[in-house]
Amino acid sequence: MVSIWFIWQMNSLLYSIVDEDLPALEAAEELMTALVMQKGYLTYFFQDGEEAWLTALEERNQDFRAWLGKAQRLSRSGEKREFLDRIEVDYSRLSLLRDRVVKHYKNGERERGYRLHLEARKVFEAIQHLTREYKQAHVLRMDRTKAKMLSRAGQLRWMSLAGTATAVLIGAGLAFFLLRQVLGPIRRLALETDPDRLRAGSMNEVQALRLGVEGLVEEMGQTRSELELRGEHLIQASKLASVGKLAAGVAHSIRNPLTSVKMRLFSLERSLDLSRLQREDFEVIAEEIRHVDNILRNFLEFSRRPKLAMARLNPSETVDQALELVRHRLDSGGVEVVLERSGRLEEIEADPEQLKEVLVNLIVNACEALAAQREEGGIERGRITITEAQGRDPELGRTLIIKVEDNGPGVPAEAADQLATPFFTTKEEGTGLGLSIASRIVTEHGGRLDYEPGSRGGACFVVTLPVDQRPEGEPMAGLEEAGS
Repeated sequence: MVSIWFIWQMNSLLYSIVDEDLPALEAAEELMTALVMQKGYLTYFFQDGEEAWLTALEERNQDFRAWLGKAQRLSRSGEKREFLDRIEVDYSRLSLLRDRVVKHYKNGERERGYRLHLEARKVFEAIQHLTREYKQAHVLRMDRTKAKMLSRAGQLRWMSLAGTATAVLIGAGLAFFLLRQVLGPIRRLALETDPDRLRAGSMNEVQALRLGVEGLVEEMGQTRSELELRGEHLIQASKLASVGKLAAGVAHSIRNPLTSVKMRLFSLERSLDLSRLQREDFEVIAEEIRHVDNILRNFLEFSRRPKLAMARLNPSETVDQALELVRHRLDSGGVEVVLERSGRLEEIEADPEQLKEVLVNLIVNACEALAAQREEGGIERGRITITEAQGRDPELGRTLIIKVEDNGPGVPAEAADQLATPFFTTKEEGTGLGLSIASRIVTEHGGRLDYEPGSRGGACFVVTLPVDQRPEGEPMAGLEEAGS
């Protein structure tokens, strides 16, 4: 407590220097500098009559007043305030005399101006003297503070020596107490818990206690890990519940006007005589509105198990439809699409809309990554390669494989394992739901969505679908586990 009190005193002295004396010294130096510079500019004006010197003189006048105000705010004692008040009064007088001198010189009354100049010089010297005294007062105060700090430091050293001696005596007493009152009970406890090992001399009572404590720490660590895991599950469940509420609100707010837009478009399409190009535009608009409606439904399904509308389809046709939906975005972004297909894939049972949503999500993600890298000057032209193939998986049997690969920046290694985690995103404005929804859709189809580094340095997402339909909801290993 004594040491803390001394340290607090030392800090108080140090803060008084740093917070008051040093800024006050700086203010005094600046006041002296501004004052001398004013004298110099005024002399230059008397010599050549240039108005620029008066402009510089006014700037230094403003500097002087600003530093004088700062010094007044820093001063806490009545003596220093008295110094500054006298400086302020004399400086006001000096400013008036200087303005009159300049006016006489401009009017050609050099003799009268010279007499006033002599009077102003006396006021200038008085201000300069007061400024030096103000500065010296702070220097003396700093010297006294330094001496006080050295004196208290010496006192603290003596107190520390005395405290050390006292601690040695108390430590000896505590050691005796520990030997009699602590180690004795520990030995009796060790004899009761493991008497054979203790009596055989393989360990002493402290080692026996250490083993017991290590067992407790290990159990505590396991318990803590389980609690953290359950806490993460609770947080995730809370997020999913929040998303469910948000999805319901979004669907309620958007689907009604969206339905109205679709009805109006249908009515316009029937009542207007449209050209072929206009009808194609109408069809694209209707398709995009339907696409928005599907996105809303998928957002709602993020918080509950989706209802698949299974149908017999060819995944190659779904790939073509997904490309057609994002064609405008690909063209506007200058992205080249390479489709590697040796032949049409085999038909399977799947939900065409949700499977299309998965592919659109992967292609749009690739477009955004390429656009970001192109803005940074990383590539001149983006490329997305979609590869279709058939294979066999130890768990899925015969499979259809669709790879979506880009030549963008790729995914950082530390983020690869969290891509399908809800709300995790590497985009500044992303929601972190796209890949999670896509992964769950593929999982509901009995398949798997995996990520692997692309052969061209970018990102590659692999959609693996079983040819023979798996039992609904059967768990799979892979990327989908993170978003299930």
